[in-house]
Amino acid sequence: MAKKDKDLQVVSNGTSYLDDDLDIFRKELKKEFGDSTALEDDDFVTAFIPTGIDPLDYYLGGGIPQGKLTEIVGKEGCGKSSFGIYMLGQIQKQGGLGVLIDTENGAGDRFRFENFGVDTRKCIVSVEDLAEKAFMQIERVANYVQKKQISVPSLVVMDSVAGLTTRAELEADYDSGGFPATARMIKKGVQRVKLMCKESNLAVLFINQTRVKMGGMVNPYTGQELTSPGGDTLKFQAITR
Repeated sequence: MAKKDKDLQVVSNGTSYLDDDLDIFRKELKKEFGDSTALEDDDFVTAFIPTGIDPLDYYLGGGIPQGKLTEIVGKEGCGKSSFGIYMLGQIQKQGGLGVLIDTENGAGDRFRFENFGVDTRKCIVSVEDLAEKAFMQIERVANYVQKKQISVPSLVVMDSVAGLTTRAELEADYDSGGFPATARMIKKGVQRVKLMCKESNLAVLFINQTRVKMGGMVNPYTGQELTSPGGDTLKFQAITR
């Protein structure tokens, strides 16, 4: 038996009398808390930067998501850095802005970039030794993209998270543990960058390495338990990993 309360009745086409009130309430929420509140159908559409590798694009749902954080984790020598440089070439093919922040000083010479179709005159390559400077550069790029209202895809590649170190860690004694300070710095940087990427639609690709987890269990089938440097923040904040 149908309820007599008008707010709970459902009309013949399947819509509720609450729909009109819900639309009004949604607009009130947006006005008070911003456009990212009470998302509508069009807000769920994510743009991607195609990698040009069909199986990978299919697996990722279209490529590297714009306005979000992506992390690539793998063992040494498996091609992570090469893929990052390759993605700069893909961005340039679309007329977009590509930035490489090299924390390992291992990007190589100009010929390596050319082999992946990257014109070094049309991209930005920075070698940074401090985590603070690396994240500040990402913020500057996000501000630039938003200020210039760049409509084409923009991508920052950080290679790598494992190479990040803080000023406090460098200034500490050799026998002083610096990991907690580095993890806290990365946590703060990732959280700040995530918000700015959403506003500017900038994509950030973090490259990271694997480490054997200290105290981890040894699985007889998969071997030693692995983890990645930099704490757990990026693991949870990256939309694709």
